[in-house]
Amino acid sequence: MNHIKPFTWRKGITLSATFLFSLFLIVSCKKKENLIGQNTIDQNELLVSGGIDTFTLITSSYHPDSIISDNAAFGILGSYVDPVFGAYNSEIYTQFRLSGLNPDFGLIKGIDIDSFVLALEYVGSYGDAGVQIVEVHRLTEDLSIDSTYYSFTTKTVEETYGSNFGDWVEPGHSNVYMDPYKVSVVGGVTLNSPQLRIRLNKLKAIEMLDDAASGNGYFTDNDAFLDYFKGLRIRTKNTGQTTGEGGAFYFNLNDPASKLTIYYTQDQEQKEFDFLINSSCADFNHVDVDTLGQIPMTDSIAGLSTFYAQSFGMRGV
Repeated sequence: MNHIKPFTWRKGITLSATFLFSLFLIVSCKKKENLIGQNTIDQNELLVSGGIDTFTLITSSYHPDSIISDNAAFGILGSYVDPVFGAYNSEIYTQFRLSGLNPDFGLIKGIDIDSFVLALEYVGSYGDAGVQIVEVHRLTEDLSIDSTYYSFTTKTVEETYGSNFGDWVEPGHSNVYMDPYKVSVVGGVTLNSPQLRIRLNKLKAIEMLDDAASGNGYFTDNDAFLDYFKGLRIRTKNTGQTTGEGGAFYFNLNDPASKLTIYYTQDQEQKEFDFLINSSCADFNHVDVDTLGQIPMTDSIAGLSTFYAQSFGMRGV
């Protein structure tokens, strides 16, 4: 698996017109010869394929103020400090859907929660593997698959108040080692693709099962469920990162392995229930980029030799 990196060009490009013309000759279709008009063109004015010309691409960079980030190819999570672009931090907002409608969990008091896990399947990364501090919060504001979300968009989340704790990560498990090449093992089985597996608080799983059995119809269908459970915000809250430290990690949110799972034991039988992320779910990346006052070269004169582009940061022209 290769790293997926924000594209950065640091070299001007000079192309030969000879190459382009030669390529045209190679791919052109072969036609039947026709003698009509062969003497009407001055032979001295014919285009010679052996002629040489050069041209230079004029390039520059700019900072767009509105970048659409909903339903992107990948969910991006993590932070790093780039020596050129500065500090970068990306969060994931996503909905979940039921793996089965109106599930019957039986007698809730007879259920023992073994674990509650948010799994995200890795696609790649930019930067270094390492420990990052992860937070997961429940959304209190709706997402819509028909809405447009930008890299600056935020949604309100469940905060900490009284006996309630806003962060769903299981206490003592917020420091997560993120590595797209680390083998993942679940229940003694080695998975085909690595996953980021975030352990969530079991009390939140109990709350969801209690609400499913409450008779309020929260789990009757996906519309009712999305009204009850609007989704999650997943982010990192790293401190003290210096230049060259950290990483951003890319996840396939539409892969069946990316999901929220309650693992539980009932009547001495181990069971599980999944909340899925799929193409019907709204999701977007919220991205913060701080160039630390050192914006890379953006004018066309400097762009003759070097220009820069960064995912959700700078665009190349």
